Amino acid sequence: MPRSPRVTCEECSDSMFQDDAVTSNGYLYCQNCYDNMEGNDDDYDSDSDSSSYDNNHNSINSYGYHPSPQFYDFVDGVRTMSMNSRVTKVKPFVGIELETEDKNNSGDNLHKDARHIRELTDGLIYVKDDCSLRNGFEMVSHPMSLDFVHNGTESLRAGLGHLRKNGYRAWTTSNCGQHIHISKNSFMNPAHEMKFLYFIFRNKKTLINFVGRNSQYAQYDLDAFLGVESDYWNGPKPTLIEVAKGMRKDGGYVPSQTYRNLAVNRLNEYTHELRIFRPSLRYETLLSYIEFVYCLFEYTKVITASQVIKENAINNFDGLADYARSFPDVYPNFIWKMHTRPDVSKAPDGWINKPSKDKKENE
Repeated sequence: MPRSPRVTCEECSDSMFQDDAVTSNGYLYCQNCYDNMEGNDDDYDSDSDSSSYDNNHNSINSYGYHPSPQFYDFVDGVRTMSMNSRVTKVKPFVGIELETEDKNNSGDNLHKDARHIRELTDGLIYVKDDCSLRNGFEMVSHPMSLDFVHNGTESLRAGLGHLRKNGYRAWTTSNCGQHIHISKNSFMNPAHEMKFLYFIFRNKKTLINFVGRNSQYAQYDLDAFLGVESDYWNGPKPTLIEVAKGMRKDGGYVPSQTYRNLAVNRLNEYTHELRIFRPSLRYETLLSYIEFVYCLFEYTKVITASQVIKENAINNFDGLADYARSFPDVYPNFIWKMHTRPDVSKAPDGWINKPSKDKKENE
């Protein structure tokens, strides 16, 4: 009997046969990593070791640590925080995962710097261990609205600057990654959700140029994303009009994706995880990624099925770029990034980019 396909452990990246893998919260692990996990790292899972910081004075939590989510917003000039996930039905919230490594020494300062980031950001960021990193850690944020990103993250800017000055790197490493989660509840309907997701896979070349990364851990495999490679799926691939409407002709929905390491992972219960980004400790680059996600959310909310079919609204990047330029004060970093990255979107004649301070084109 032929063996099952080979898969990759989410924790250590070792290859194994799928029959030998352990599945937890939709993720695949080798038996050794699964046995060593202290918890399951799902997106909004509130079952966590909330005492981890008390027991770990070094401030780097285990890989499985995941506290109850706190939803950060900025309303009428005031920073707010809610524990109620229903806020995601009013507006989209995103969370970031950013890995970094200390390139200057053997990791003697990791715990001190992790504690500094956590305290500096006043709870917005928590820090976790990851066995794929050498002398590094992963920074994870609680969910944030775009208003909060623009008005409440100066401490994060300072924290990333502190890491860069002290020898930490992300952009130039081979082990680090960066993911952005967006709340599923925020999408208006299945049509909005599918247009958002489909756009990612239909714009592979431009998005690789935009983020500067093409990784085996963020594959642009549309068939795998649509689940048509699954042994449990015998139907035809969804048509473009079915994608635009978010539903098949028979009223059904597309099946689950085949595996997790795709450009977008939709296996999480509460969020879609965009895995395409090249990691950067440059604050403006981080903002450009976040603004891209928010801009794509709004763009795919307003484009119609007719525009999808007749104008290729989700089959090319131009429509999104034009939409972003219509709101230069909302997406300044995304606009700057797509204008300065090669072969993404050329700035119109006379256009003046106005990103955040301290911009750097190649990062």
